[in-house]
Amino acid sequence: MGDKEDEETMFQEAAKTAWVRLFLSEASKQGHPIEDIAALLDEPGLTMEKTVKRLLFGREPNVAPKAN
Repeated sequence: MGDKEDEETMFQEAAKTAWVRLFLSEASKQGHPIEDIAALLDEPGLTMEKTVKRLLFGREPNVAPKAN
């Protein structure tokens, strides 16, 4: 029975990893740098669901001007 539980756990972890990679890819395509995504996820009280809604379905990216 342990093998089946291990297999299910590995599948769940793979699904989480795929979801995160897809989210980062889509956010990057929309102009959100990975650093900004990480900063949002680090904000207190901001859940992953709120971050996804804010980045993918919300306002324009908050991109800082690049230094020359």
